[in-house]
Amino acid sequence: MISSTVQDFKDVRKILKEMLVAAGYKVLISEDGSILTDSSEETYESCFRAIEQSDIVIFLIGSRYGSLYEENSGVSVTRQEYRHAKTVGRRYLVFIDSGIWAARSIYKSYLEKGLPFVESSLISDSRVIDFIDEVDQEKRWIHQFSDVSDLIRQVKTQLDIINPAYELYYQPLKGNQSNPDGSLNFEIGFKNISGTPLFEFNVNLQFATPIIDIQYDFSRSAVNLTGGRGLSENRTEFEWLG
Repeated sequence: MISSTVQDFKDVRKILKEMLVAAGYKVLISEDGSILTDSSEETYESCFRAIEQSDIVIFLIGSRYGSLYEENSGVSVTRQEYRHAKTVGRRYLVFIDSGIWAARSIYKSYLEKGLPFVESSLISDSRVIDFIDEVDQEKRWIHQFSDVSDLIRQVKTQLDIINPAYELYYQPLKGNQSNPDGSLNFEIGFKNISGTPLFEFNVNLQFATPIIDIQYDFSRSAVNLTGGRGLSENRTEFEWLG
């Protein structure tokens, strides 16, 4: 799900969604009807439910604070969505316009001197600063972006780290394709597609017919074999962990 104020991020949200869909993700976003709504409930309740259905929530913080979650709460819908994601334990990423991040420090220095907040094109509401402070105090990583292309690059990098793409390949073993008994040797491995490191993995291979044996080539691998059930008794299934 993508969570942000809509007016100042309209084009950004559209471009970000297109990138995510092209990468194979299902994207929940309020303006395209992908979030299921119920006429008997408030609109924000539908967004909270969408967060609960999401594997990852992407938060964008910009110049606007947005509409309020409750009339007298002083908390915006986006800010409450951030709190809800934490409450229900959803993984999330926070991205903020680098110009707004820099302006926050200047505004805070003025406010600390007792000077009144003055609305500007960078920050339209002092509660934007409060929202950023809340995220910052959680000691969560806040990613700063300079423009749309920088945001797209950073989102893609973070998602590749969370969901690295590796392609399984299967081919005859070079230089030693057959044995004296007529059995054949094959090589199984992974090709790194996303270019991000594989920290932990669980691989389960199933074979149509029983195999004789399977060996792990430590000299050619960038990862370590740490466990797994190995080759099954009927020699048609192999599992390893790394």
